[in-house]
Amino acid sequence: MFSWGSNSHGQLGIGSTIDKHMPSEVPFVQTPSFISGGGTFSIFAEGRTIWIAGQLKPKELATQRATFQVLGEIEEGISALACGWDFILVLSQSGKLYFGGHNTPGFLLKDMPITKWLDGLASVTNVPPIQHIAAGLCHAVVISDIGSILQWTGNQLRDVDLALGNQTSERVIGCAAGACHAIVWTDAGNVGVWGDVRFGQGGISPCLLSDEKGRSGRTDQIQWIRNEFFDNDRIIDIQSGWSHILALTESGKVFSWGRNDFGQLGRQSPIGQMSNNGRLGASWPVSGLTFDATPRPIPLPSKIVAISAGSEHCLALDSAGGVWAWGWNEHGMCGTSGNCSVALSDEELSEPLTPSHPGWCIREPRPVQLVGKATCIAAGYGHSMALTNTQPSQ
Repeated sequence: MFSWGSNSHGQLGIGSTIDKHMPSEVPFVQTPSFISGGGTFSIFAEGRTIWIAGQLKPKELATQRATFQVLGEIEEGISALACGWDFILVLSQSGKLYFGGHNTPGFLLKDMPITKWLDGLASVTNVPPIQHIAAGLCHAVVISDIGSILQWTGNQLRDVDLALGNQTSERVIGCAAGACHAIVWTDAGNVGVWGDVRFGQGGISPCLLSDEKGRSGRTDQIQWIRNEFFDNDRIIDIQSGWSHILALTESGKVFSWGRNDFGQLGRQSPIGQMSNNGRLGASWPVSGLTFDATPRPIPLPSKIVAISAGSEHCLALDSAGGVWAWGWNEHGMCGTSGNCSVALSDEELSEPLTPSHPGWCIREPRPVQLVGKATCIAAGYGHSMALTNTQPSQ
């Protein structure tokens, strides 16, 4: 496994707290089946065991784990991991939901008093069997085994209304979450977004959602983006940054929309054009911030098989085992310093880049230099990880 990017709390798991602008090998001999990352921590699953590096405790009790240590076990096995800023979700193979960290979403936990922080893992009560999970900045979304949508935010549990109209035959099969918005997609390839969509995440100009005082960009009703915006291709995964969204289709294309001031979309935003849905302009600079509400393909040279999104950066894994990165790169989370047009000095390779540095943002996909072929990727909020087919160094 390799990791790179922000490392202020030891979240890279490499034994130090120095940022890395290039991939560094993580010193362990385990064979992870899942990897994920949050604000200042990383986790992976091996068998029934969850391992963690970095910080997942209150500041006053903070202990930085600069190498991976055991967090807990899930007896029935692990099916998926998801990370918020300072909490984790674990989906067991039996469909149970487990939680650990800062309880900002407001979960009710089995045999546990209501608590703000949980040092370990506990099962969430009063929920049906779950098939898909997602963690946002401070909220969580899950899909039950019958296709219902549950959202925890601000200590409240909400049963989200699909509002599919006549499309009653559609079934929700997946979910994702950003900073303050959430996403679902159906087996028909339609994508629904709700929450704070001020950067066009809902496929619509935020000004159409303005209130009488001109405040715009938030809705509790799902905004649907039809499958024709994804070339009528089946959607197999969606990942979300804080305010941008990626969709991976069965043919290996990646579509992006939302905020783009840091290059999060991996492509240019066509300013002044009309969106294909005919609603309003596709891109608007607002207070110096550029975004595009119309899903458009990212120009990647190979078929993509997996995607992941950090707060403002993205990773993609191609069918040949290559990793591509783009977006915000202040802490080196894009791992592309070795192929930047301007080489970084030794000092810059361990320090945050300034906005004036040409490598601060990577506005189009660039390859990440790894040893071996990658088999799995994960973007934390400000760092990145990849599993490869190489044997760990002894």
